[in-house]
Amino acid sequence: MRMIHHCSVPLIFSLSIPFSYSVIMLHDSSPLSSSLHDPVRVMATLPTSVHVMPVVPSLLPDEKRKAVVLCKGTRWQYEGRRMGENGSIVSDCELERLLLERNIDPLPLKLKDEEQRKVEETIVNQLRENGMSVTLCHLSSLPSRLPPLSLVVTVGGDGTFLSAAALVVDSTPVVGINSDPMGSEGHLCVGGKNRPKDLIRMLVDKDTKWTTRSRIKVTIYGGKNAHPEPLLALNEVFVGEKDSAKVSYYDISIDGGPAQRQKSSGFIASSASGSSAWYSSINRVLPDTVTDVMETLRSMGISIPIDASIPDRIANHLNDSLIKSPSSDDLLFSVREPIFNKTFAPSPVKGKARRINLRSRCSNANLVLDGSRHFDFDYGSVISLEIDPDYALTTLI
Repeated sequence: MRMIHHCSVPLIFSLSIPFSYSVIMLHDSSPLSSSLHDPVRVMATLPTSVHVMPVVPSLLPDEKRKAVVLCKGTRWQYEGRRMGENGSIVSDCELERLLLERNIDPLPLKLKDEEQRKVEETIVNQLRENGMSVTLCHLSSLPSRLPPLSLVVTVGGDGTFLSAAALVVDSTPVVGINSDPMGSEGHLCVGGKNRPKDLIRMLVDKDTKWTTRSRIKVTIYGGKNAHPEPLLALNEVFVGEKDSAKVSYYDISIDGGPAQRQKSSGFIASSASGSSAWYSSINRVLPDTVTDVMETLRSMGISIPIDASIPDRIANHLNDSLIKSPSSDDLLFSVREPIFNKTFAPSPVKGKARRINLRSRCSNANLVLDGSRHFDFDYGSVISLEIDPDYALTTLI
């Protein structure tokens, strides 16, 4: 008999310790009040530092350490909810019938769901056996922020981990467990596809050596999505028109420099953790590209060794250099398909910075955090991006 019960939002809040925030703003606390019309002035008047810091500890007393296990939703569950009426979930038998009517074999979906549930149950039971008070929850049932806890464990893949990380703003450790190594890369999960055999001991041991992953602090000024407190992204932040075929138009200032107008297919800022994700895919060099460069050099009379292994070696070396240590405080950026002409002068399309400010000139743009959280980035809105060590995510790698 299964002994695990899923929680509702009130259960999560029953663990809560109220937050008290100390807000510190330097320079002009209302940067857009008088300068929206002037992009250079907007960039110059942004506050140099905005901190919203929780002043309560993240770890609860050790007499009963509290953990939340967050699990992903499976395709079986999704289809059950989607085919239900008025928020209800159809029975397993009814779901099988409905899937067969759509010419979908229900068996693989049901087996995946059962496998997911078994992993969840195993993790929860092992944590409880080691003296922890554990609550099992689905991500969809949670508030926007988790209260301070001893531990947050995700059972799923990288998407589940990213969603959970967004809920934690203090130093509560967040550890990912890849529940489907055959179908998920689990790059952000401890051990990737091969979780350590002594993982539970590592999670409950007070002497465990935790590490950190840097996060991007995103502050939005002006527009209908202005936020009094920063948002956090673990992997990357994307800015671009919602219609992917449209050109994105914005002003950009890097490290307090003068604002430049830029048109492109979108702008991406990445943390060191995200350097192996979208950022790497955008900037990856193919061996065929290296071959084209070598052949061009030869056609120009420049002597290049004839060695079939050279393109692969060069491409691998360049691509490896894109990946940074997860705890690095580098804020990486990349411009997708920039437009350079007599109106828009060439500007850096890839690099690293300490702080980046963007002002929207788009007609219907999105600000997207970690591929899942969307905010309107309407004309005139300004965002500030930086790596703040105070918001680094505590985890195991």
